[in-house]
Amino acid sequence: MMKKYLIKITAIMISIFVLSACGTTNDEGSASSDQKESHELTVSGSNWEFDQETYTIPANVDVTFNYEDTAGVHGVKLRPYDDKDNIIAKVMDGDSATINLEPGTYEIRCLTFCGDPGHKEMRSQLVVE
Repeated sequence: MMKKYLIKITAIMISIFVLSACGTTNDEGSASSDQKESHELTVSGSNWEFDQETYTIPANVDVTFNYEDTAGVHGVKLRPYDDKDNIIAKVMDGDSATINLEPGTYEIRCLTFCGDPGHKEMRSQLVVE
């Protein structure tokens, strides 16, 4: 009688152990560690304005930066506000570039002279957080 009791308890304990091991996940959930989440930013430009005043992307990840003209001929250049000579990316209509930025605020400006008076005012900001 005692032997049957010990066998049942042992079988139950093994079942609990096996079932609990099957239900565990790693800290990153069910996604594989070599899979990367893709990020994409599309900026559209028309005569003397972009489609948004501010764009936001995550920091320290690869982002595909796309540009498209909706009116006129433009293009974009991306640079830090505090370093006007440091052009991070230049993208023309239908093109893209991969960017990976530190947190901060960056400036998006028209790359191609698109006429007066609006060309110098054609800018947006990119917030990286």
